[in-house]
Amino acid sequence: MASAPAFTAAISSADSSTNTASPHEPALRTPHGLLPVVLSQEQVRELMLRDEITVDLKSRTVDAFPFELDDFSRTCLLEGLDDIALTLREADAIAAYEASHPVPLTTIAT
Repeated sequence: MASAPAFTAAISSADSSTNTASPHEPALRTPHGLLPVVLSQEQVRELMLRDEITVDLKSRTVDAFPFELDDFSRTCLLEGLDDIALTLREADAIAAYEASHPVPLTTIAT
């Protein structure tokens, strides 16, 4: 059985004086497996008092606190897909396109 991909959840507070992000904005997938999550100040304070927290991508929660995450980013994190892996999923289509569009110039030195 394959292990779950590693990622880090960066949990920040939605304090309007220091953060302009809305708690209703979706989280963003980053190329480094970092998942920014916005929670209220009260939620962050409660989490900071705990010895351990659980981030559940499937249910989109940090312990009992929900966060927004679009389906595409969620799938990429759950399946460990980066930009290269996403491109490789289209290898057959890319090869078909390249075969139907011959290169007009050679890049090989003679």
